[in-house]
Amino acid sequence: MRLPEEITRQLVERGDLWEAVPGIVGMRGALAGLRRSVSGEIGDLATRFTCDEWRMPQGVAFETLERSGYFESFPQWLSGASHLSGDEKVLERIASSLSPGDMARESFAAATAALPRAAPRRGWSCCSTC
Repeated sequence: MRLPEEITRQLVERGDLWEAVPGIVGMRGALAGLRRSVSGEIGDLATRFTCDEWRMPQGVAFETLERSGYFESFPQWLSGASHLSGDEKVLERIASSLSPGDMARESFAAATAALPRAAPRRGWSCCSTC
């Protein structure tokens, strides 16, 4: 049996898996297809239990994660979500900066939510009438 670390190393070496920034990964090829298939199967399974279509939010509040025990179980998967101010002066300063990436990084609000580690790409419904 191959260890997860070995599989991950091979996927990275082939270029099928890469980390864009800490905690945010990209996939291609067979790995992306496998993820799509698993997500589809989970969606199909969910349709057996509910007629409601679900769209998961793009972020999860830190308070929700606290109640679920997420921080104790999976702190290594946490990616905070933040935003830039809508203040025109702040946006202008970023756009005109010699280093807009650095200026944007300094201008972000404190994160109050986390990005989910995995989220379905499609909603689920059990039939066309639901």
